[in-house]
Amino acid sequence: MAWQPQPEPVAQLAQCLKDSLSGHDVTAQKNAEQMLRQAKASPDINNYLAYICVTPSPPEGLDITSYHAARSAAAIMLKNNVKSNYKSLPDESKSYIRSTIVSGLRDANTQIRNFAGNVITEVVRQGGILGWPQVLPDLLSMVANEDGQASTEAQDGAMGALFKICEDNRRALDADYPNQGRPLVYLLPKFVELTNSPSAKIRSRALSAINVFLTEPIALTAKENIQGLLPQIVRLTSDENDDVRRFVCRTFALLADGMPAVLAPHLEGIVDYTLAQQKDVQNEELALDAAEFFFEASSTPVLRDNLQPFLSKIVPVLLDCMVYSEDDQLRLEGDDDDADVEDEAKDIKPQFATSKTSRSAAPSDGNAQQNDESKTSANGYAYEDDDLSEGEIDEDDDLDIDPEDEWNLRKCSAASVDSLASHFGGMVFEVTLPWLMENLQHKDWPNREAAVLALGAIGPGCMTEIEPHLAKLIPYLISLLSDQQPVVRQITCWALSRY
Repeated sequence: MAWQPQPEPVAQLAQCLKDSLSGHDVTAQKNAEQMLRQAKASPDINNYLAYICVTPSPPEGLDITSYHAARSAAAIMLKNNVKSNYKSLPDESKSYIRSTIVSGLRDANTQIRNFAGNVITEVVRQGGILGWPQVLPDLLSMVANEDGQASTEAQDGAMGALFKICEDNRRALDADYPNQGRPLVYLLPKFVELTNSPSAKIRSRALSAINVFLTEPIALTAKENIQGLLPQIVRLTSDENDDVRRFVCRTFALLADGMPAVLAPHLEGIVDYTLAQQKDVQNEELALDAAEFFFEASSTPVLRDNLQPFLSKIVPVLLDCMVYSEDDQLRLEGDDDDADVEDEAKDIKPQFATSKTSRSAAPSDGNAQQNDESKTSANGYAYEDDDLSEGEIDEDDDLDIDPEDEWNLRKCSAASVDSLASHFGGMVFEVTLPWLMENLQHKDWPNREAAVLALGAIGPGCMTEIEPHLAKLIPYLISLLSDQQPVVRQITCWALSRY
């Protein structure tokens, strides 16, 4: 006989889960936490957690708001139990969790859908791809609404779960199993089909799932199918949705890093497309994803050598993107004028470093360990796994992070100019000079600051061309060490160090 939940334990557990989150009643919270620890010994605890997570109607005695908190807590507790004890769970409990939790993807609440997806992903991670062979076809069927019964919310929930499974199991999905083959051979064409979905959210998430397997090391299945995949990516360049455009730019950046020869025949069209996206300054995330392509291409010999005909188009856009955004200007102008106060070492520490790596170079596997460089450089394409899933809370989220330490459009553009200047030298200087003449003594400090940043970026690569101007340039830069804006003084110190 199939397991059935009993009303009284459901109500008691839901109340405990809700109370465990009750910060205003410490006594109730401590009692609830003790009861939950004791409940872990029950063989049915994970069944009850799964049931509460996916059941939208509250038991007697709980209102909707309190019950929603209980459902969220149930999902988190269930995921943690699966993570730590999945192999020791009774087969009956594993079967119940697998048969029940998928219905949580149909929930009207986004957070519950995300939590259900987290549990599904953890079950696949702990039990293996072959431990739940039907989950991928079932999720794909739900996303595609093959039975005509899947709501928009269900399609969204299923696509989110698929993406998380891909993130956490990229190597396992590309592995060759006896008599089974590689699951990715089945998955990849399905994701391509989903990029035709009428839902922009599904299209963008399908492409982001494809991108998981284009991150270094590129999946074998993706390599084998790249010639068929690339035209589908090119087709998406006509998509007007911002998120789809972002992921198209990410795809080009990933391929520029991992399979540059594939892009070489299409370089002119890709350059024009990514430049158009980078000019969308109202959408800095899109602009940054576009700029990443030039960062990767300028660092890759196969593509870099072919960028020469386009320098007159590329460099001016990169230079314009080195000017602080309006939001950053407001933030920085909030600093007090301290031009008459002696700068401390921390005040003149340069914030731009050409050694920063692209976001696409960050660890891509769920089990990969981030090294110090990847942590401080670019935060990855959202493919690193910090052991938190969507909807869960990072206790470090409240820590202050200096925006100047983050990889952004300005730094990415400057790093690309640096790389291009190091390779093309005088050709980059020729394109940069008119922009420098216009901005070095600009009345607005953001333009002056960007011009000094540009001077520093091109310095080593264009030294032969700049050297005749140093007699006038160095005194002017020294005068900027007394600029009213601290960031201008700061970047000037860095630029002088480049000469």
